[in-house]
Amino acid sequence: MKELLKNKARALAKKAQEDQALKDLARFVVILTLAAILLNAMTSMNPEMIHSRRHVAQQTNRVLQTLTLNSEYYPYFVQANTNSPNYQQLEQKLSELDFTTTGNTETRQFKAETIPQENQEEYYGYIRNLEKDPLIYSSPATIAITGEQNFYVDIVPECVGWIGLFAVIALIVAYPHATKKERTLGILITAPLMYLMNIFRVTTTIYSGWRWGIPVLEVVHGVLWKTLLVIWALFLWIMWTKYIVERTNKKATNK
Repeated sequence: MKELLKNKARALAKKAQEDQALKDLARFVVILTLAAILLNAMTSMNPEMIHSRRHVAQQTNRVLQTLTLNSEYYPYFVQANTNSPNYQQLEQKLSELDFTTTGNTETRQFKAETIPQENQEEYYGYIRNLEKDPLIYSSPATIAITGEQNFYVDIVPECVGWIGLFAVIALIVAYPHATKKERTLGILITAPLMYLMNIFRVTTTIYSGWRWGIPVLEVVHGVLWKTLLVIWALFLWIMWTKYIVERTNKKATNK
């Protein structure tokens, strides 16, 4: 009789553990899904991410300059083919706004570090009217490396690093065996590390393109760093579970 009761108790305990594991898994999946939806919504509301792109460009430019590269950051940048029917008007308009001009007879770059506040609405309105011209391109965050050959890189929304940051935060929040304090500590530690890694990613990508050409840049950006960022995010999450969550749980158990 006692043995039957023990077996029944074990079976109930096992079932309870399995039910809890399913609940934890469901919670984990739901939170990750909600994080993906939230990220998509934020991206949709602010697809250009101009402020974030400019911040990343500024920090990346500082790193490039510490590497003794002759780099500059331009929050106002326009590149135009001189064959564009809008080129003459564009050149006149940007010269009035004190843009500097470089390039050759076929392609010209117009750059400015600042635009007076009273002229910004005029500038953006004019640039928006040229969006349908395939021979004219503008960017709110460009890094230029000058030398024997000028090298220009546009910091696009994907360079901001939101996806990796959201992934780590979602993994931490979704982990079922952590307290609020442990989750908060995990976010405070991993978020800056993801940010620093993203700056390093953008810097090395730009440097590889300047040093070895666009084909190498495309491999570094599209293949190498996409893989490394996933590995880095998972590494930070695993380190958090191992050295913060599990260690805290062990201390609590030993008391």
